[in-house]
Amino acid sequence: MYKVQNIFLLLFTSLLFLLNIISIKSKEIKIFEGEAFNQELEKTIKTKKKLFLIFFAKNCDYCGYSVRVLKERIVQHYEEDNKISFGVINLDRQSNFWIGYKFNITQIPYILLIEGGKMYQFKEQFDEMKVVQFIDEEKNIEDALDIPEDVGLSKKISFFMAGLIRQTSDLFVKFGFNNNMSNYLACALLFIFLVAMIYLEHKLINGIRKLIDYFKNWKKNGAKNNNEDIKDEKKNEEGEIKDNQENKPKKE
Repeated sequence: MYKVQNIFLLLFTSLLFLLNIISIKSKEIKIFEGEAFNQELEKTIKTKKKLFLIFFAKNCDYCGYSVRVLKERIVQHYEEDNKISFGVINLDRQSNFWIGYKFNITQIPYILLIEGGKMYQFKEQFDEMKVVQFIDEEKNIEDALDIPEDVGLSKKISFFMAGLIRQTSDLFVKFGFNNNMSNYLACALLFIFLVAMIYLEHKLINGIRKLIDYFKNWKKNGAKNNNEDIKDEKKNEEGEIKDNQENKPKKE
């Protein structure tokens, strides 16, 4: 009987232990995409919390190792800490292209901690205890970096133009021109293209304006002619009524 009670007690204790493990929820690691990242970044700055980020690519083995250590070991240190969030950003995705451009990322994994409206880059070998120490330690303001602004339309256009010049220059190099001459030709060709586009746009806008004015005048003239027709009809009706009254035989 004593042995049976011990067995039941052991089973009950084991069951409670398993239920406790199941009930523990790991801290969520967010996978950011495009605008969702900008919203999370703005939220972190406003609430004065911390945001730990790993920028990675799929073909980078060291990136995969870093993300795996973050998920399996590092987040366990912050299960009860609601003042820090963790996220990863896949730079292979097209929706995250401008995020990589915004932070001027030239090597991966690129690891950041956003804290107090500033960002701090982790540059050491990725190790559990080193990362935990990096997150928890008091930061030196001299190591702080300003969070870059969002990529505006002008920067996007500049990036597009620079890429277009580079591709055009490479094309001229293939035809036997040297690098300097290819760059000059590419810039000149792009300038001519832009002037032509501006000219065509000007012509197109003027054509649309003339078309709009034509329809306005047509509508206005149509309404005017319609009013004149109505007036003529009224005059004809009044004339017919008057003629009928004059031609009506008088009573003797």
